[in-house]
Amino acid sequence: MKYKVELQYDYPKDEHQHMIDPPQTHKNDLDKNYAYYNTTKWYKFKRVLWQIFTWTLARLVIFIRYKPHYYGRENLKKYKDVLNKGFVSVCNHTFEWDFMVLRLAIQFRKGFVMLWHNNHNRKIGHYIHDYGSVPIPKDDFGASLKFFRDIKKLLDDGNWLHVYAEEAMFFYYQGLREFKEGAFYIACHNDKPILPLSISFRPSRGLWRLWNGKVPCVNCTIGEPLFPNKNLEMKDRIQDLLKRSWEQVNKQFWDYTPDIKENS
Repeated sequence: MKYKVELQYDYPKDEHQHMIDPPQTHKNDLDKNYAYYNTTKWYKFKRVLWQIFTWTLARLVIFIRYKPHYYGRENLKKYKDVLNKGFVSVCNHTFEWDFMVLRLAIQFRKGFVMLWHNNHNRKIGHYIHDYGSVPIPKDDFGASLKFFRDIKKLLDDGNWLHVYAEEAMFFYYQGLREFKEGAFYIACHNDKPILPLSISFRPSRGLWRLWNGKVPCVNCTIGEPLFPNKNLEMKDRIQDLLKRSWEQVNKQFWDYTPDIKENS
């Protein structure tokens, strides 16, 4: 049988409801004047510092905490020319540091990640923004237009944009929840591929079992890019890409969840 995470959580009945609602300590004006894609030299400099942090201290902490194994990195090399033109990735959302695991998996690309606006108004919101997050505006048509224009520019500049298609994080949830349309709307309207990523779990052993207890180690898998079907009308194109992406991420998740003996 497949390994089952030993930790127990009471998950919300709504698959897209956030398990964490961080206290809001300040307010960012996510309006039509906000730079959702910041290209200033100062911001780029801070991004370089965060990249150094990711590959030094964060890499060590991630190793001690989760001992990640990475699979499918050959797809990054195989499709390098395609990915260099910009792409959107999707993955299950299972713990707060999982984007750092993804950045280590994708290696030296400085990715951006779309995040819930409440993450930008929390105490560490400025650091989250400098790490590469793009806040999603709410209830403002003008802001939404600016947001999608900036996203288009971000992708046209050859960047990587990560979207949590499940919308909310469920701690160590085993399986894949329903995907929302956002990532696939962006990919189809900008004619960019989806890179399917997955984070699955394996039992902690040895020293990791000693200091992490029941917290599992993780496997991170990179699939081959999935492309929008241009033979379909836009509405059907989005749904088709969503369906194929969900199936691929789900397959990767279970393929890299190890089988264990029942008495293990």
